[in-house]
Amino acid sequence: MTSNDQYNDFVPPPTEFHPALSVTNIKNCIPLILDRNSAKYSNWEELFEVHAHAYNVLDHISSKTPRPTGISDSLCQRLDSIVKQWIYGTISTDLLDTVLCKDCHLSSFSDVSSYCKQLKCLKDQLASVDHPNSEKVFVMRLIAGHRNTDFDIVAAILAQTEPLPSFEIARSRLLLEETRCSNDQSNSAQPFIAQQSDSASSGQSHQSLTSASNSGGGGSGGRGSGRG
Repeated sequence: MTSNDQYNDFVPPPTEFHPALSVTNIKNCIPLILDRNSAKYSNWEELFEVHAHAYNVLDHISSKTPRPTGISDSLCQRLDSIVKQWIYGTISTDLLDTVLCKDCHLSSFSDVSSYCKQLKCLKDQLASVDHPNSEKVFVMRLIAGHRNTDFDIVAAILAQTEPLPSFEIARSRLLLEETRCSNDQSNSAQPFIAQQSDSASSGQSHQSLTSASNSGGGGSGGRGSGRG
């Protein structure tokens, strides 16, 4: 068998195609931008629903619509992300920021580093749907996410700093404060452990002295009895 025969026998895996994959600019199909103050929600909803129906993804926005047959799980997940991009691309920056950052508070994360990574991810998502936000917006979001936490004082200092520090500087200061708090907790735990150890040692020494004293008293009584 020649090398050409080997290439001819190779059959590439089938590629799933879906009409929604052909949409390159959602704003050409939905020319409205939904925001908090406009009274255009019903118009936006109608346009979005018609568009979703035309591209066979109505099941991603309506629980009453069953999922079409013949669509793999991987394609379904991809379509779900595409529909989200359509939504993100047709709402205002302020509304988009609220949607993406609704759970973006330090209390929802394990540490400051994880929280900052999530903010960076949100920043990239906003830029990918043509809604880039300024550095100042994300610094203020970073500060707001630390309110009512152990970092409340540092967050207040950062908010009052003029000019407002960059995202990286604010992140570094919060990470330093997190490290300091962690070290303080470790140092405060060490004297407590040492105190417990000293108490245990004192108890053992006292018990040993008591036992020795009792043994000595018993011996004297035995000698006195012998003399009697």
